Amino acid sequence: MVQRLPSGEDGELSRFLRPLISSFVADVGYRGPCKVTERYWTALHKNAAETGIPHPEGSTSYKCLILGGHYSFVCFPKHPLDVQVHIGIYTWFAILIDNLTSKDLPDIERFYEHFANGKPQPTPLLECFAEKLRGMFKYWDPVPASGIVSSSISFVNGCAMEIRFDMENMTPTKGGLKYSWYLRERSGIGEAFSFFVFPKAKYPDISCFIEAIPDLSVYTCLCNDILSFYKEEKAGETNNYIHITAGYREKDAWAVLKDTVSELEGVVSRMRMVVKGKQPYEQAVEDYIVGSIDFHLQGDRYKLREIGVKDTGEVE
Repeated sequence: MVQRLPSGEDGELSRFLRPLISSFVADVGYRGPCKVTERYWTALHKNAAETGIPHPEGSTSYKCLILGGHYSFVCFPKHPLDVQVHIGIYTWFAILIDNLTSKDLPDIERFYEHFANGKPQPTPLLECFAEKLRGMFKYWDPVPASGIVSSSISFVNGCAMEIRFDMENMTPTKGGLKYSWYLRERSGIGEAFSFFVFPKAKYPDISCFIEAIPDLSVYTCLCNDILSFYKEEKAGETNNYIHITAGYREKDAWAVLKDTVSELEGVVSRMRMVVKGKQPYEQAVEDYIVGSIDFHLQGDRYKLREIGVKDTGEVE
């Protein structure tokens, strides 16, 4: 069975997480929050309205739009505006698909079948997502664009797998140790966001960054797992990478989280090594590293202020 964290009050969890997260943030080199410009928000909302996907202010869809839009800007602050908006709308759609998988499972399971055969998707959201994927070739070289598309299709399939094969209702076998990462890599869309770092208009030389893509993908997923751990613990969620891995390794989830932080420090070091001295590629990677942290520390979604971690990365 998947192991749960040891029982205890929120205070115990806070005391464990506060130094772990603040140390991780400091070691990575987070330098404080990035302010999203009004010019960007205006362009994002205009593009969102043109999609036809409903998102009245205050709705779940609207909140997901703000979330996806915020992620795009803070992670890619130096990208051209049209690229930032493209990524922001894509991220909005991905969040909505993730949230709606259990409701629209049959449609989501057949997403790639329709995409590959050139058939319209059964829902407006999935059709908009498919159209957004076809638009990737405008902003990225064919090889990165193809990686973005394939990663995105794997994401949709991963969402379906999480519902169809819920680990809370399965008994892990010792031979399935790699399954937790297999599932996380798909649901995290790591490869797509890794290639998002390098649109062809500003980063035409793929050889300058291709070696960093595997670690950028890992970073995308595991940075989120570390910084969303408190939120998910409060909600009682255990069908996630940390808990599933803990079950396979027969370890405590707290220990797995600490292992994940240590692993990510090596990941960051390697991808910085790949782009060291290669501008503007080096700066793009650095922006993404700190932007991913910024996204999680700002706002209320991840509840990190509750454990005393401020958006500056400092602790109260």
